[in-house]
Amino acid sequence: MAKRADQGRQMQKINARETSHSSAPHRTQSAASVPPGTRPASTPSQTIGDDNVRKHGVPLVLAPEKAKGTQPEKRHRKRETKHGQHSSRPKQRSRPTDGSSVKVSRDRSGVKSEECHVDQHKKKRSKQRLADAKSVDKVARKRKSKHQPSRAGDGNNSDDADAIARRLLASKRSIAVKSLPDSPAKSEDNASCIAVGNNKKEMEDLVDTIARKEQMILQNQMEIQYFYHKWQFLQRKEDVAANEAKCATVRIRRIGKARQKASQLVASSEKLFAEEEYQASILELLRATAIEQSNAKAWNLLAQCRMKVVDYVAAEIACRKCIQYQDTPSNLVLLGQIMMCQGHPDEAIEYYQKALAVCNI
Repeated sequence: MAKRADQGRQMQKINARETSHSSAPHRTQSAASVPPGTRPASTPSQTIGDDNVRKHGVPLVLAPEKAKGTQPEKRHRKRETKHGQHSSRPKQRSRPTDGSSVKVSRDRSGVKSEECHVDQHKKKRSKQRLADAKSVDKVARKRKSKHQPSRAGDGNNSDDADAIARRLLASKRSIAVKSLPDSPAKSEDNASCIAVGNNKKEMEDLVDTIARKEQMILQNQMEIQYFYHKWQFLQRKEDVAANEAKCATVRIRRIGKARQKASQLVASSEKLFAEEEYQASILELLRATAIEQSNAKAWNLLAQCRMKVVDYVAAEIACRKCIQYQDTPSNLVLLGQIMMCQGHPDEAIEYYQKALAVCNI
């Protein structure tokens, strides 16, 4: 507490010096800044005293200067008290006198305060209320001028009529306010809803068509692969058949040429057999049977030539080959003759009987 009392005394001395050095214009300016009807704030020299310092201390003395916005002076004074050097006059900042200057400075800095918005909203509401009150007063005056009260009870009726008129005006005003902005919005909403519905239908149709086309494409792709493999298989078969046909044609040509050659050899062997040149005819017949083994005529001539040459075993083999390819009675009779020449009459009789059976059939 003693330290605080000493600090208060030092502050009192500093304030007394500043008040003595301050000029008269500054005093007049501060007096003019005080609005009329308000009590001017007491100077630090008036507020600070020994009794106040002892009771409340320094914070109570500095409270009014804090409200005035003199913080730079306070800082300057603290520095002087700390260092104990000579007192210098602190720089005074210009304080805004009115609330309007505060708003102007804020607007210049680009900051929109909430107070301005609140004031504007209040002004708009007050204007609307005044306009409503004027319209209601006009309606009430018209009703009073038309229907003047003749009885004591007519005043209550007029009051009821005024209340009804006010309600009607309020309802009309609310209806107008609701209907005007909502009608274009509703129409726009309906149009937008219709457009959205149409777009949705179109999109659904497009999606369906796209899905169908994709299914058709996939089906066609599967069919293309199936038909391609089938075409490849048939192409291979066709190639094989063409090769076989070529081979068959070549073989047919060869067979045709061989038959022609065999028939030529048989014809030449017959000539030789007629000329009794049996060995030469046997050679021609062997060539013919080598070319065409199924030629029964060649085997028959060969058996006869072998019998003429007395080669019965070879004659029997040739005759049996002839019967194998062509079972005729003449061939069976020839085989019976060969068996008789070999000394087998029983077998010869059997072959003769077979020849007779074939002839009877």
